[in-house]
Amino acid sequence: MPFHTEEHLRGRAAKELELLVKGSTLFGRMPPEVPTFSLAECHAGPMLGSGGFSHVYEVSRFDISGTTTVLDEDITKQGKKYLSSNVLKNGQSRYAIKALKNDTLRKAKSNKEEVQGQFVAGVMDLALEVKFLSVLRHPHIVKMRGLASCHPCSESFFIILDRLYDTLKERVEKWSKISRKVSGVFSLILDKNGVKRKKFMANRICAAYEICSAIHYLHMNGIIYRDLKPENVGFDVRDEVKLFDFGLARETNLGSGEAVESSNGMLYTMSGDAGSLRWMAPEVAAHQPYNRKVDIYSFGLILWEICCLEVPYSNLTPKNFREKVFEKGERPPLSEKILSTPISRLLTNCWSTQISDRPDCSEILSILKSEILGVDSSLVDQLDVSNQTEKSMAENSS
Repeated sequence: MPFHTEEHLRGRAAKELELLVKGSTLFGRMPPEVPTFSLAECHAGPMLGSGGFSHVYEVSRFDISGTTTVLDEDITKQGKKYLSSNVLKNGQSRYAIKALKNDTLRKAKSNKEEVQGQFVAGVMDLALEVKFLSVLRHPHIVKMRGLASCHPCSESFFIILDRLYDTLKERVEKWSKISRKVSGVFSLILDKNGVKRKKFMANRICAAYEICSAIHYLHMNGIIYRDLKPENVGFDVRDEVKLFDFGLARETNLGSGEAVESSNGMLYTMSGDAGSLRWMAPEVAAHQPYNRKVDIYSFGLILWEICCLEVPYSNLTPKNFREKVFEKGERPPLSEKILSTPISRLLTNCWSTQISDRPDCSEILSILKSEILGVDSSLVDQLDVSNQTEKSMAENSS
């Protein structure tokens, strides 16, 4: 017999979610109206990816012919009719469905409390992501386009998101192939002054700038992302950078245990070992109190990967990673042939063991902007996030 019934576990998840967001200033905002769908109205295509608790599938079409919902014409563009009519753009699907994996659902049937706890965590992970995406509005954060008409902690719950075509991990692999071509002997002869290589680097740093702008927005709203890694950064149908998967994100004044003032600023007691080991800040791995600067540590590693086109710590095994990185302070190499002095200095500060050494996002954005415009001034409009926000909102219906 299961330790608890599935109904009991879903109720537990709903109560824990309610406690987690209680008193939130962020979730207290009135979110824009989001259309709701039944599962029968959504037709899924191939699976696009899989996370710890959920699968993501492409949306092939919506069938709302049998719906009896009366749609207000003023919000049609963000409603079911609009999504149904605009599933494809240039022959490519624009939307994706995210739902709990069957493996996650089966954990509710286990007779082990620990396994059932993983089911509760999965239900909360998806439900909490909905809470965040309902109120966050930034051009480099994935948009939630719709959700299931049932309760977030019910068995058939799902969310509809913008479909992403590459993760940063996949994009780095493509960039690496391009880099080998532009670094070949023939290419070097044609590019004696290195202009093409410098512009190639500037365009990659643009992606880092856009990621940092999304993290800056989260930090300004009191949110720690806690799981920044290439697998959680994607590119949409317009090839725009999008941060996604907010299951581990936390509002700093909620669910953060005790808060203590220190020389490193306000630190919060939150769960240790949150996120992926390769990108995890030392204080998180050590189960010590931490703050938003854990995202800065992770960003430093992402910036290094974008610039050097290598996976950080690829020479280490899970067995010796903690000793080498967290205890002995090993960091990726800083090549003078690849990295400018300002970027090398920035990386050193970002992944410093000392939290107070890590810069804020505003400082990082300033340094990256100087690097980019120093090579290609034509990219200035691409760095204007306020302009992108207006464009993004306008293109919600295009």
